[in-house]
Amino acid sequence: MTYSFLSSTAPFFIVFLYLGSCHVSNGAQQATYIVHMAKSQMPSSFDQHSLWYDSSLRSVSESAEMIYTYNSAIHGFATRLTPEEADSLMTQPGVISVRQEQRYELHTTRTPLFLGLDVHNGGLFPETSTSSNLVVGVLDTGIWPESKSFSDEGYGPIPSTWKGECEAGTNFTASLCNRKLVGARFFAGGYEARVGPVNESMESRSPRDDDGHGTHTASTAAGSVVEGANLLGFANGTARGIAYRARVAVYKVCWQPGCFSSDILAGIDKAIEDNVNVLSISLSGPRTDYTDDIAVGAFAAMEKGIFVSCSAGNLGPSPFSVTNVAPWITTVGAGTIDRDFPALAILGNGKNYTGVSLFKGDALPAKLLPFIYAGNASNDANGYRCISGTLIPEKVKGKIVMCDTGGNQAKKGEVVKAAGGLGMILANLAEEGEEVQAEAHFLPATAVGEKAGDIIRRYVLTDPNPTASIVIQGTVVNVKPSPVLAAFSSRGPNPITPNILKPDLIAPGVNILAAWTGAVGPSGLASDTRRVEFNIISGTSMSCPHVSGLAALLKSVHPEWSPAAIRSALMTTAYSTYKDGQPIIDIATGKPSTPFEHGAGHVSPTTAVNPGLIYDLTTVDYLDFLCALKYNSSQIRVVSRGNYTCDSSKTYSVADLNYPSFAVNVDGSDTYKYTRTVTNVGGAGSYSVKVTSETTAAKISVEPAVLNFKEVNEKKSFELTRLSRLGLTALGASSGQMRNMWWPVHSFHVSDGAQQATYIVHMAKSQMPSSFGHHSLWYDSSLRSVSESAEMLYTYNNAIHGFATRLTPEEADSLMVQPGVISVQPEQRYELHTTRTPLFLGLDVHNAGLFPETGAASDVVIGVLDSGVWPESKSFSDEGYGPIPSTWKGECEAGTNFTASLCNRKLIGARFFASGYEANNGSVDESKESRSPRDDDGHGTHTASTAAGSVVEGANFRGFANGTARGIAHRARVAVYKVCWQNGCVSSDILAGIDKAIADNVNVLSISLGGRDKVTDYSADHTTIGAFSATERGIFVSCAAGNNGPSPSSLRNEAPWVTTVGAGTLDRDFPALAILGKGKNYTGVSVFKGDALPAKLLPFVYGNYCSPGTLNPEKVKGKIVMCDKEPESITVLKGWVVRAAGGLGMILANEDGEEVLAEPHILPTTAVGQKAGDIIRSYVLTDPNPTASILIQGTVVNVQPSPVVAAFSSRGPNTMTPNILKPDLIAPGANILAAWTSPTEFFINSGTSMSCPHVSGLAAILKSVHPEWSPAAIRSALMTTAYNTYRDGKPILDIATGKPSTPFQHGAGHVSPTTAVNPGLIYDLTTVDYLDFLCALKYTSSQIISVSRGNYPCDSNKTYSVADLNYPSFAVNVDGSDTYKYTRTVTNVGGAGSYSVKVISETTAVKISVEPAVLNFKEVNEKKSYSVTFTVVSSMAPRSNSFGSIEWSDGKHVVASPVAISWP
Repeated sequence: MTYSFLSSTAPFFIVFLYLGSCHVSNGAQQATYIVHMAKSQMPSSFDQHSLWYDSSLRSVSESAEMIYTYNSAIHGFATRLTPEEADSLMTQPGVISVRQEQRYELHTTRTPLFLGLDVHNGGLFPETSTSSNLVVGVLDTGIWPESKSFSDEGYGPIPSTWKGECEAGTNFTASLCNRKLVGARFFAGGYEARVGPVNESMESRSPRDDDGHGTHTASTAAGSVVEGANLLGFANGTARGIAYRARVAVYKVCWQPGCFSSDILAGIDKAIEDNVNVLSISLSGPRTDYTDDIAVGAFAAMEKGIFVSCSAGNLGPSPFSVTNVAPWITTVGAGTIDRDFPALAILGNGKNYTGVSLFKGDALPAKLLPFIYAGNASNDANGYRCISGTLIPEKVKGKIVMCDTGGNQAKKGEVVKAAGGLGMILANLAEEGEEVQAEAHFLPATAVGEKAGDIIRRYVLTDPNPTASIVIQGTVVNVKPSPVLAAFSSRGPNPITPNILKPDLIAPGVNILAAWTGAVGPSGLASDTRRVEFNIISGTSMSCPHVSGLAALLKSVHPEWSPAAIRSALMTTAYSTYKDGQPIIDIATGKPSTPFEHGAGHVSPTTAVNPGLIYDLTTVDYLDFLCALKYNSSQIRVVSRGNYTCDSSKTYSVADLNYPSFAVNVDGSDTYKYTRTVTNVGGAGSYSVKVTSETTAAKISVEPAVLNFKEVNEKKSFELTRLSRLGLTALGASSGQMRNMWWPVHSFHVSDGAQQATYIVHMAKSQMPSSFGHHSLWYDSSLRSVSESAEMLYTYNNAIHGFATRLTPEEADSLMVQPGVISVQPEQRYELHTTRTPLFLGLDVHNAGLFPETGAASDVVIGVLDSGVWPESKSFSDEGYGPIPSTWKGECEAGTNFTASLCNRKLIGARFFASGYEANNGSVDESKESRSPRDDDGHGTHTASTAAGSVVEGANFRGFANGTARGIAHRARVAVYKVCWQNGCVSSDILAGIDKAIADNVNVLSISLGGRDKVTDYSADHTTIGAFSATERGIFVSCAAGNNGPSPSSLRNEAPWVTTVGAGTLDRDFPALAILGKGKNYTGVSVFKGDALPAKLLPFVYGNYCSPGTLNPEKVKGKIVMCDKEPESITVLKGWVVRAAGGLGMILANEDGEEVLAEPHILPTTAVGQKAGDIIRSYVLTDPNPTASILIQGTVVNVQPSPVVAAFSSRGPNTMTPNILKPDLIAPGANILAAWTSPTEFFINSGTSMSCPHVSGLAAILKSVHPEWSPAAIRSALMTTAYNTYRDGKPILDIATGKPSTPFQHGAGHVSPTTAVNPGLIYDLTTVDYLDFLCALKYTSSQIISVSRGNYPCDSNKTYSVADLNYPSFAVNVDGSDTYKYTRTVTNVGGAGSYSVKVISETTAVKISVEPAVLNFKEVNEKKSYSVTFTVVSSMAPRSNSFGSIEWSDGKHVVASPVAISWP
C-alpha cells in the first residue's frame, strides 16, 4: 500500500531543526519470472531448498529450467514460464509470489578535492588496514580490468573475509583479478532467457565491460590513484576513487538491451554471499511499491550490514520522478562540481556566449566563418536537430552549423562533419533549459543553454550574412557557484511513501572524470574509433558511487556503524548553502533548491566522520514501517524473506520511522506527532534544539528542547509534538539556514487500506486436502488462515467453486497465496438495463401450430435474475396449469411481505440474495424495500412477465396499449431470483442467484443486468463466469446488451456463451401533438392520463432544463413550458417542476437525437426529437407572443417503419474479443407493456432490459419444441433466421442516425420466431469449444479455471484460433495480414437437402470466398464443415468498417450469418 500525495491542493512547508552544543554545525510467450518461496514451509521430505524449488517448478512445467536459485537476496529462484505456468505456480504450497522480472536502466577526478578529501584532511580517514579490508560491490556493466584505476600496487593480501570469485568468460580470465579487483562475476541468465544468447561479436559474455559505464562507476567509488589522468587533455590531474584504498568487486548485470531484474537479483544475492561491505547500484526500475527487486535485494543486504546506495534517477526536473526510494536504501541525486570546460561561441555581431565542450583537435581558422541554422540546411522536418541524413552538404560545407539539442550530441557533430560543416553550436531548447554537459565532439563544437541558444538562433535566422566561430578554452576550476543541483537529477516528493523524504542527499554527478573501457570511444558511438583511458560523463549514476565510496570510508573509521548510522551521518552533516550563506541553486529553475531536489543537502565527508549524533535503524524498524504501510504478510515475506507478523494490538506509524528527515502532509488535522531517537557518537555533551521554518502558518515544538548525553552510544528520544495549521494556503519551499539537522516537512493524504470489501474467492476444488470431509470446511479453514472474524456470505457449488466474504485488501492478498486459491476478486456492481409484442413477433393464432401448448412447453422453467416479483400480479396466475415439473428442485423463500404460499404452479420458485448487498450497504431498510423476493421496484416483475407472463385480457397502462398481455413463452414456469436492491446489484449476490438457479434446474436464465465498468477479460466478470456454468448444464443464458448507445463499443455481456440482446422498437406508439400558434404541429409521444388542456392555444414560455428551483412561478403560471432534455435526466421530474410553478403543460425537447420514449407524466406533455425541438425552441424564443397546446392521441399500431434500432441500445464492436460479433441480435425493447408492482398492474418501460426477456421467452419456446438443442443451437436458430430488412427490402434503420443499421448495432438482425423454429442448419458449440476459445485468447490456466471451475490445459502443440469458434457470425479485424481464414461446421436439422452459398459484401476492398460452395445433407444431424477466406485486395482508411453476409439456402431455408470487417 502507498499513500497518495495531493501536490496541487495540499500546502507543504519546510522545517529546520538544529541541535547545538560542543558540536557546532552538525502472449503465451514465455517470460522470466522471479519466484519468492517461503523457506520455512519446505516439506521435510526435501533435503535441500533447491530440490524443493525444482519440484515446485516441475509441478507446472517439465521443460522449464531454473535460471538462478537465490539464497541470500531472497529465498527462491528465477525461471522462464508462460503466463499460464506462472499463474499455476502461484498456487503451489510455499510459493509467496511469482513476479515477472523488470527491466532496469543505467543512470549514467577533481571530486575528492571538491569534497575535501585532500592531504589537509588525510587524518580524518587514515589509510589503515581497515580501509583496505573493505569491499565495494558494484552492480553495473562490468569492468575493464586493465585500467590503471584497478592496479593493486601497494595492496596487501585479499581480506580473509572475502568469499567471492573471479569468473572467466569471453575476453576475461580469472587472472585479471588482483588484490584491488578482488572479484568479478557476470549474470546473463535472465538476459539470455529473454533476449537470446549474448552476441559475443558485440559484447563479452564475461565480467568485461564493453560499455564503459561500469568501469566509470567502479573507479569513481574506489579507483586506485592514477596520476596524469585526463580525457583528451581535459581535466588533467590525479584521479582517485573516493575510497581509493578499498577493494572492488564487480557484478555485471547489464547488457546492451538493458538490465533484467533476475540478473540484478542474482548479482545482489552473490554480493551478499561474497561478503561485500558496500553495494553501489546505479540502476533504476519500477516505482510501485517496496517489493520491486532492487528494493527486496537491498533489504537482504541491509540485514547483513551492507550499506546500499542507489542513484535517484535522471528524470528531473519533473516532480515525483525519484526512484529507489526504499528507506533502507540511500538515494543519491546529482550536483555539479567546481570544474568546467568552457568553449566560446563567437558571433559576427561581436557577441560571445560561453558553452562547454570536450573537443580535442585542430582549431578553426582564426577568422569568422559562414554560419547557418540546420533547419535552413535541410529538407527534413527534423533537420534542425541535425539527425543523420537530414543536412544538405551544399548548404553546410565550410560553415558553422547551429543544431538544436535532442538525442546524442556527439552524433550531431558527426552528422555536421559528414556534410562538410567545420563546427557546431549546439543549443538547448526549452525542455533542456540551462543545463549543458560536456561531450567529446568530433569537430569544434560548443553546447549552450536555452537563453544563449535563443539569442544565437535569432541572430543566425535574421542576419543577412551571419558568421561565427568557436574557441575551445580547456579546463577551468573554482567555478562559482558550486555545487548546483543538476536539472536531470530526479526529484521528490517520494512517489511511494511521501512521509519519507527522498532523495536523501546529492553528490557530484556532472562532468565526472573516471576510468573507461577500451572497447568504445568516449562518445559511445560505434563509429568513434578514439580510445581513451578516462572519460567524462554525467548522471546520478556518477553521484551514486561517490556516496558508496564515502560509506566505505565511514565504515573504515566506524566499523560498528550500521548502514542507517552511516546514512544518518552523511545526511545530518550535509550542507544546503554556500559558504556565503546563500542557498544551493537548482539549475533547472535558477532558484534555490529545496529538499525535494537535494534531500538533506550536498555530502560533506569531513563533517560526516564525526556527526555528533546519529539516527539508527534496525531490521525490525523497517518491518514495522511496512506494517505501518499496511503491507500484508505476503508482501512482507517478499521483502524480508521471513514471516514477520504485524501486531494487531499495536499502532504503527510511518511518522515514527527513525529517519533523519521529516516529511509531513497537512491533511486537515491540526496536530502531527513524530518520534525520533538519536544515539550519541561524539562524547559527552548537551544538545539544544533550534527550529527554523520559512512559514508562520505552523507552530513547531520539540520536546525536550535539550538533550544531555553523558557517554558514547547513549540514546535519547525527542518528539516533534505539535504541528498546527494556521491558515496555510500557498505552496512554498525553503532550503533553510542550518545545515546539520534539518527536517523537511511536506504534505500527504493518507488512504485507508484497511477498509473491507466483498471478495469472490475461486477455489480449485480438486486440490481440497483429504483431511476435510466437505468443501465448505476447507473454504472455512482457508478463510480462517487470513481472518478470524471474516464470515462467508455465500458458498458456491455450481456457478463457481468457492465463496464470497468480506476482507480487507491485505487479507485478500494474503488469501490469494493460500493453497487451492485460484483468484480473489473484488465483487462488481451491476445495473438494471431497463404487449402487442407477441403479435408483432408473429406469435399469434395464425402460427399457433408452430408452438403447440404441450406439456413440454409448460415444463420449461425460466429463471429471472432481477429485482424480484410482485406475485399477486395476474401475469403470474397459475389458472390452467398442471403440477409443478418433477425436475424442479427450487424453493419459495419467505421474507418481509412475502410468504411461501405466494408461489404457485406458475411462479414455482422465488429466492432473494442480500448478503453481499448488506455487507456493503448495511441491513436492508425494510421500511423502504422488502427483504424477501417481493419486488418493490417493478423492474423484475416487468422482465419476468415479458418472458413468461400468463395471458391477461384488458391489460393497459392508464388506458394506453390496451389489449391482451401475455409473455413470450406464456406457458412456461417462472422462478425469480432477487439480486437487485435499491442501491444496485452486487456480483456476490448475482453469482449466488446463478448458483441456486443452476441447482434448482432452470432451463433458461434471463439476466437484464450489466456491469457498470467494462471488464478486460471474461475471467474478471462474475456474471460471465456464472453464465458459463449455466451453459455447461444446458441452460440458455440471455443478457441485456446495455443502454449505453449510441456510443460505439458500449456493449456489456459479450461472452460468446451468452446471447447478447440489443433493443428495437415495435409497431405501436403513443403519439401526442405539440400544436404551435403559427399553425405548425409536431408529433411527439406521451402516456399522460388526465384532464385535457382547454380547447385553445395557451401562452408558451421557454424554461431551459426545468431543473428544481429554476422556474419563476410568475412567468410560468397558466402557460405551456418548453423544457430541454439533457442526457441521463429524469424527464418525469421536469413535469413536477413545471406543475409546481403553475405550468399547465410541457413540451419536452431532445438536445440530441430523435429517440423519444413514452413516459407517465403528471401533466399534459409531449416529448419530441431534436429536429422538431430545434424548430419549436426557435419559435418560442423569437415570436413576440408564442402560444401552444398539447393533444394526447392515445395508442396507434402498425407504425412504420418498424422495427428500428433504439438509440439507447449498446453497440459493437466487441472490445473484449473483436473477432466475435456482438450484439447477437435485437428484440423489442422500446415502450414495452408488462406487469408491474402494485398499485400499477401494468407499466410501459424501455431498455435492453425489456428486449432480453423477449429472447429468454423465445429460447424457452424453442427448447420446448427442440428439447435436445443446446444453448448454442438455440442461439444459432435465432440468429441465422433473424431479419435485417423490412418487407420492402430496405435495411432496418438506426434511430440514432436515421441511416441503415449495421451488424454492430443489430447483430444478426431482429428475432423472427416463426422461422427460428425450423432454421434448416445450426452452428453448435460445446463446453470444449468455449475452452479452446479461451486458449486462443491465451488465457492462463488460472483464468481458465476461474471461468470453467475445472483444470483445462491448453495443448501447446495445437494452434488455437478465435476465428474458428463455431459462431453464427463473422467479425474480421484487418490488422496487417492479407488473408484471414475462418472455419465453421453446420448441423442439419431440417431434413435432407442441398445448400448453396451466397456471399453479399458492400466492399471490393476484401474478397470473400467460401469453400465448398455447396453442402449436401442426406440425414438429420449430419455435420458439414466449410471455410471462409477473407483476402484483402486494397486498403481502407483506419476505423473503417464494411458489412455483408454469408447465406446458405436449400430453397426452403435461408441460413444467414452477418459479416463485419474492420480496419482498426
